[in-house]
Amino acid sequence: MPSPETAVTGEGDRENSMDIQIEIQRFANRLRWARRQDGDPSYRTLQRRMGYSPSSISRVLSGKSFPRWEFTEAFLTACHVPESKIHGSWRNRWIDIAELLSPLGGDLPHDIESEPDASAPAAQDGTECTECGAWVINPLRHRAWHATYIRREPARRPPAPATAGTGRPLRSVSG
Repeated sequence: MPSPETAVTGEGDRENSMDIQIEIQRFANRLRWARRQDGDPSYRTLQRRMGYSPSSISRVLSGKSFPRWEFTEAFLTACHVPESKIHGSWRNRWIDIAELLSPLGGDLPHDIESEPDASAPAAQDGTECTECGAWVINPLRHRAWHATYIRREPARRPPAPATAGTGRPLRSVSG
């Protein structure tokens, strides 16, 4: 018989897993709503607009998988969602769910969003990131962002992906 701590931990894990799945379903529902607002374009139309396969689009819209940000951004752009909303409320919601799925762990130093970092250089004193080209004024935070959200390229590239007649490579949702 498991100890009370084990039983509680096991149940908490199941509850946490259920909460995460509910959030993924809600996110998928919001994506379906964005598609509806654009007149319900077909999966083939979305494939042409965004370069992902219909099966990848279906998996995300059904809530079976949580998309990478690149997919989410391409989908919303394909559904003509205003860029300010994509990089505002949609991006924030995506980050919240990504944090549930894969927490960074550890505490952030003293509410990093609201307190200015006295050690951070002024914006004009920043540097360009050699990996992504962004202008960086907080290198520690930018490295943490790369570690969390940017997929590292493998040493050897796989063969070119199929194009499914579009002339553009199909991209995977996960990965």
